[in-house]
Amino acid sequence: LSHLKEDEETANIPVIMISIIDDKNKAFRLGARDYVPKPIDQLALIYSINNLCFDYLNDVLFVGYKEEEIDLITEILNDRNVNVQIARNSNEGLDHVKDVKPQLILLDLMKKDESFGFIEDIKKLEGLEEIPIIALTSEELTDKEIDYLNTRVNSTLKISGFDKNEILKEISSVIQKELLEGKKDKKELGVVV
Repeated sequence: LSHLKEDEETANIPVIMISIIDDKNKAFRLGARDYVPKPIDQLALIYSINNLCFDYLNDVLFVGYKEEEIDLITEILNDRNVNVQIARNSNEGLDHVKDVKPQLILLDLMKKDESFGFIEDIKKLEGLEEIPIIALTSEELTDKEIDYLNTRVNSTLKISGFDKNEILKEISSVIQKELLEGKKDKKELGVVV
């Protein structure tokens, strides 16, 4: 690990140390981002990997309508050092996307017509059409709405009561997918392939 951290090419790569030796403090002193003891607890490893994804996320736009949902999304992401911008309608959201290109958009589908219009407007903006979008809904969607969303957003999350773990898992999944598909500059993210 110390050799990785000394090399300019690999110094910024986050490392999860997996070891039979129970010395979490040593792992952190050597530069590990996290530590998982052996035998490996699969859930602990998945949790650790998911948390690493948030190291690459700086700016998120949440287009939301309900105060409790806005507060929850802000709390969830601020706890992971992610800057959250709030838009209370699609017009505010569109203005924000044009001014400051967020890395991810979370879009509440509470006002479907307005939300679908927002998606269409984003997809028409050159250089911004590739911003990942996660659509959040607590309502049942029609087959037509599902088909529409499947072709225009990265993910649709059916949520009941805005479950914190569901939201984190979905954001992490979208970040991982974007990295794997090469839609982000890997050097900029500190990833060496």
